[in-house]
Order: sequence, then C-alpha cells, then structure tokens
Amino acid sequence: MRNLIVKVIVSILATILLVCGVQSTGYGQKNLVDAGISTAQILREDQIYDKAIRSVMWIITLDGRQASGVLVDKKRKLAVTNEHVTKNNRSVVVVFPVRDGNGNLISDRSFYVDESHLKVLSRLGYATEGRVIAESPKRDLAIVQLVGIPETARAIDHDFSHHAYLDMNARDPVDILGNPGGRDLWRWTAGRFQAVSGELLHINAGTYGGNSGGPVLNNRGILIGILKSSDELMYTQAVPSEYINDLLKTLKTRQVFSISNNTRFTVHYQIKWTESEAWEHTSVNPDQWYTHWNSELLTKVPQGYPVVRFDHIADGETVTFKSYNMQTYTRIFGSDVKERISREDARKYHLGYGSKMNELVLYDSEDK
Repeated sequence: MRNLIVKVIVSILATILLVCGVQSTGYGQKNLVDAGISTAQILREDQIYDKAIRSVMWIITLDGRQASGVLVDKKRKLAVTNEHVTKNNRSVVVVFPVRDGNGNLISDRSFYVDESHLKVLSRLGYATEGRVIAESPKRDLAIVQLVGIPETARAIDHDFSHHAYLDMNARDPVDILGNPGGRDLWRWTAGRFQAVSGELLHINAGTYGGNSGGPVLNNRGILIGILKSSDELMYTQAVPSEYINDLLKTLKTRQVFSISNNTRFTVHYQIKWTESEAWEHTSVNPDQWYTHWNSELLTKVPQGYPVVRFDHIADGETVTFKSYNMQTYTRIFGSDVKERISREDARKYHLGYGSKMNELVLYDSEDK
C-alpha cells in the first residue's frame, strides 16, 4: 500500500508540476508559536494557524485534482473535504504538513513530490491513502477515512453541539487554511464574515482553487465551516459546520466480506448474520464476485457469525448443506454504502472445485 501511495503521488504531481509549474508567491513563511491557549479565548492569527495547521491536509485525487481537507476525528481517522473534490473517486491521496529540523513548516510542494521523501512520509503517516466513505452532493461534503495518520496530526477544534457561526456578526474576522493552486502549501488567508444565507456562509476573502475543502475558523480557532467556492471578487462561500455533523451521523460500522466464484458454474448459497434471522439466498455466476455487509440495524454481529452455507456437491450429486463461519473486515460507511462499497473493503473468499475431494469448497483467499 505504501509503495502504491508513493507511486500515485509521484506520477500525479510530477505531471502537474511539469505542465503548470510551481509559482512563487513572494510571501514569507509565517512565524509560528506554540501557544497552547484555550480556544475559549480570542487568539492571534499566528496562534490560530499554529494550532490548526496540523489538522489541514493536501488532497490529491487519482484523476489529478488538488484540494484541501481537515481532520475532525483523530481516533477514527476521519477527515472532511468537498464532494466536488472526491467525486468519482473511491480513494484519494492525503498529505499532512511536515516541519524541518528547525521547526519550520515545509510549504514547498517539490519536497512532498520527491520520491525519497515520500517513502519516509508514507511510513510515518504523513502521506497516506484516504477512503471516501460518505458523500453529500447536496451539501458538497465528503467524509474520508485515512489509512495512516502522523503522530503530529490533531483534530481541528470544533463543537458540533453549538453552531459557532450563529454567534458571528458581519465583518467579524475569519481564518481560512488550505492549499490554493500555484502557491505554497499550508496557506493562511484572512477573511471577513458576511452572513448566513441560502444554507451557506458568505465570506469576503481572497481564496483560490485548491482552497476547496479547507477549514474556515472563527477568531477562537473554532471550525465554523468548510470552504466551498470563491470568485475573483473575493466572494467566498463555505458549508456550515452543522452539515458536517449531519453527514458524520450517517456513519455506521459494517462487517464486510466478499465471495468470488472461480468455478465454471453458477453457485447458489445462503447467508445469515444472526441465529434468529432467516437465511438470505444469493447466487454468484462464474468469474464474478459478491460483497456482503450487515444491515444498518445490526450494530454488533454475534460471535460465530456470519455463516454461509451451500449444497455440498460431491461426485456430481447434491448431498447436504455445508456451512462456513466467515471472518470479516470492519469498515465505516455512510448511508450510501451500497454505491460506495467495493471488494477492496472486504475480507475475500472464493469458491472452487476441489479436485482431490471432487467437491465444491469455499476457500479463504487471504489464508497464507
């Protein structure tokens, strides 16, 4: 997986840098301080930046888009970005900011493109894969679950039980963090809150393509929204933080496995996730596979389940049922699981015809 991540980043970014180049912004590196001040207080811009930048990510999609994202749950490795960023991508490449030996943030994109750096960054979780596990096109939000995460990362300061933007007045300052195109990474942009209208936050700020998906913070460093769009007149829109929480609430833990058919005939089998439920009938054609996951109502799969059974075929005759206790992978998905889940999320099994026993057998594809 790490080698794949390295290859994807190198190939995508090498192409982008070759075609577009990396433009110098003329802005110096921000002077950062380790403030350690409570977010209940009004903070200086550098204090907000220093606390929040460890939550900000550079996102690169497999089709070459570049944008921003923000970590909202370190324990579950959950991050937020825009749906227009992740659209048509099951996974993305995610990069966290790195500091040099003097503690200065490295903002030069070429550092993160260097393959020798990427191998180390991947091992430490600074460069990793992110699985897109939930999307809301209506709200232009997406939840990404990270495979790795660096020790230095922290979840952005937020309070989803209180909508902090409702306390704001016109012209109140806001801080925007992200990775605008053609500029150094991990950029800070000043803005002014305007109003809440049409289920969006309206802000006056000079943001650019690449800032999409980045956090918008109030003067206490609290997340109030996710940047969505902007124009040349500094008219910027952000998705309110309450809609992030709405999408997070759709997440459910799923137990996932898949069965592929390596035989030359269609196989009919049955599955159930608990002792009390009825057997569910499924068929899989030759050279095809089927992915299974527990229902939203079943929050915990009992020990010894799920169970799969099918007719035991020996010497060309149907004899009796043969049962298997399945192992699964635990994955998190939103309510759009059916459209989003893939075989790569599942513990893999395959059906084969055992030549020695002359019978249909279910094999664990991952059994070494």
